[in-house]
Amino acid sequence: MPTIGLDCNVILDGQGYWIMNDSYRMERPRVHRGTYNRTSSAGSSGVGMRYVDMGPGKRVWSMDVICYQAIRDFAGNFIGSTGQAYRDALHASYQKKTTIPSFTDPMGTTWNVRFVDLSEELDDVRAQTDGEMQYFCLVTLLEA
Repeated sequence: MPTIGLDCNVILDGQGYWIMNDSYRMERPRVHRGTYNRTSSAGSSGVGMRYVDMGPGKRVWSMDVICYQAIRDFAGNFIGSTGQAYRDALHASYQKKTTIPSFTDPMGTTWNVRFVDLSEELDDVRAQTDGEMQYFCLVTLLEA
């Protein structure tokens, strides 16, 4: 079992991942709804649009997951997983349609989330010849 602060930064669907510096972001937008004001009183029409604050919305997390070869944990030990294995694990979680994965943030709080978006970027396309593909995977999660 991966442990935050020891061998990963976040845990998604039981798999620990390292994230790129300055890429972790959590947003919680306020939800507003527009409604028509239909009150009529003597002397004013009272018709118009008003916005109602519905309170805080669901949390949205986004981060760049590092899918590299030879990643070291906080103690300096090599982690045996490859960049391709990290990428494949992210894709396997993303492919699930009927399950709601759990997500543990860097503070150790666990959330039920929906895997909203996954995009990837190759660090160096020339690494194809070495067979050691190294990716950055942009992950977007939505609180379930």
